[in-house]
Order: sequence, then C-alpha cells, then structure tokens
Amino acid sequence: MPRGYWVFDPDSGGKKIPENVKTGVSRRIEQVAEKRFKGKYTRLDIRFRAQFCYIDVYQEPPEPAQDWSPAWSETREEYNGR
Repeated sequence: MPRGYWVFDPDSGGKKIPENVKTGVSRRIEQVAEKRFKGKYTRLDIRFRAQFCYIDVYQEPPEPAQDWSPAWSETREEYNGR
C-alpha cells in the first residue's frame, strides 16, 4: 500500500481572495508604503490573482552624470569607473 506524503506547493489549493479583503489589504499596503517609504517610489501597483497578492513598486531611474552622453560608446558606469 503506497504511503501518502506532503509536498509544499504554493500554487495548489488556496481560496480566491474576497473583494472586501482585497480593498482592506490594498489600503493597508498603501498606508504602510506612504508612512515608511514616502519619496522612494513613484507608483504602487497592487494585483490579486487567485490566492496571491502581488505588489509592484516603480521608481524613476537616476539622473545621468552631467558630463556623460548616451552617444558615447561606453556606459555611464564604465565612464565613472575610470
């Protein structure tokens, strides 16, 4: 008789997150982000898929050095590393 075994698989099982829970979770994530990470991001994207919640945080890229031009053949990091 084969024995059963337990395997961790986060993609199996779970329940779809109800709309009222999604609203509350989104609000709490936005409050924490505003309180602890203000000025470090430009946009949050909160998505729910089945039993999972995904948070994407967007930032603007840093400004290039004033004496660097993208027309040059080397990258800014290569130029600044000299």
